[in-house]
Amino acid sequence: MMQKSDFNDAFEHAYANSNQGEFETWFRAMMECVHKGDFEVIKAGGQHGDKKSDGRIISEETVFQRYAPESPATFAKNAPGKINDSFPKIFDYWPDLKIWVLVHNNVGGIGTTASDILEDLRKRHHPVKIEEGSRRLLKDLHDQLTLQQLMDIYPGVRLDFGNVEPAVFQKRIAAVDLQDASYAGLRDVCF
Repeated sequence: MMQKSDFNDAFEHAYANSNQGEFETWFRAMMECVHKGDFEVIKAGGQHGDKKSDGRIISEETVFQRYAPESPATFAKNAPGKINDSFPKIFDYWPDLKIWVLVHNNVGGIGTTASDILEDLRKRHHPVKIEEGSRRLLKDLHDQLTLQQLMDIYPGVRLDFGNVEPAVFQKRIAAVDLQDASYAGLRDVCF
């Protein structure tokens, strides 16, 4: 039987390898599962684009801006511009903003320039909390998912039967009505 821990490798792969649209889809799927109707996905459209956000938790007035470029070098080069472009304009769209989170998957963390920009924004826009969320935020989301939600988000994950005793399979197959001869043949081949 699958367990939630069977999906840890899938999380690590998605965290380290997803970028741009893949990362946005993965993040959105986890947020929608955990926060349900309280998470509002914001997609680009019209003259205001995505209103400088990829989604928000309505009840908390928390807005998420996702950034996951192709490489750490691109992240280091472009993250400061992404922050400067996104954050100040956010108040035009979300005047009751309480928390703004830059969500990313840059394994090494954010660079010093991006960190300095975030710190400056914290000072200038207090009491709005300005955060950056990376692996810990994403892993906490992942760990809140049910087994069914994990299977939906990571459909490619399959059980590893390498360590399962044949007797377990025999009991399962014995419980199935094996009227079809091909199933009986399969049982003989497997055991």
